[in-house]
Amino acid sequence: MRRFFPRFVQQLWLLPVVLLVGTVGPTTARAAQLTLTWTDASMNEDGFKIERCQGNGCTNFVEIAQVPANTSSYPDPALSSNTFYRYRVRAFNLEGNSAYSNVVRAKTLNH
Repeated sequence: MRRFFPRFVQQLWLLPVVLLVGTVGPTTARAAQLTLTWTDASMNEDGFKIERCQGNGCTNFVEIAQVPANTSSYPDPALSSNTFYRYRVRAFNLEGNSAYSNVVRAKTLNH
């Protein structure tokens, strides 16, 4: 009797990220900073990719940073004052990327 064993397929165990954003306040008289925080629910990530776009309803996200595994916050410094930004984050490893986090919107302080 011949037995067949399923071939092990390495799975991407990356879970979507829950993203929060908070205003940290001005870093200079002409710039502001926002700090993103998220829950690291992934078990085997190599890191996180952070994307941002500028504007209240923007959709043209651009990757602005990658942070290492087990990181759960990112300060985004030197932003324009009195400006809306939107962010999303996803985990990554050698197998690929997780789904994107929720999109959050924040407005920097007016200086």
